Amino acid sequence: MSAGKAPMHPLLARYLTQLSTNPLRTKALTPSRWPCTGFSCLLQWVHLLVGLLQKAFAGKTGLKARLGQLLASNLLIAPINATVFLASMAIINGAKSVDEVIRTVRVSWVVSPLSMTIAQQFIPVEMWVPFFNTIQFVVGTFVNIKVKKMKLAAVRKEAEARERERAREATAEP
Repeated sequence: MSAGKAPMHPLLARYLTQLSTNPLRTKALTPSRWPCTGFSCLLQWVHLLVGLLQKAFAGKTGLKARLGQLLASNLLIAPINATVFLASMAIINGAKSVDEVIRTVRVSWVVSPLSMTIAQQFIPVEMWVPFFNTIQFVVGTFVNIKVKKMKLAAVRKEAEARERERAREATAEP
């Protein structure tokens, strides 16, 4: 039995070809549910910052290099990417205050180290941007659901308070 590599799926081969010849377009179109977001400033930041990180640690595979990459990602790249993406998603979904945006952005400090560790261990370097885009899409969806649930709860609470006030006024009148 041969211990060689399994043949690459033809769709993956085509994707990787497009990724190497048209990186920005391919990365923007990869998350097909939100290509408009991909074409916006987020894609430019992700492409630039992940590229700089990969160049800085190219060919370095030791434990110190991996830790350095993890720290650089978490202290420099993740805060910028997460802030741009999550803040814009929070605002699009109706965040009205800086506090609401900040609560949304805090999620990235849990997700980023985990996703970087997974990428370092299991994802080829050329697939990192699509991988991180997918992670951001999932986190963004989670945050959207959470924000909408909080808004619905606030609306219900406000409606209940108005109803109690009406009931109190109705019983107070002679």
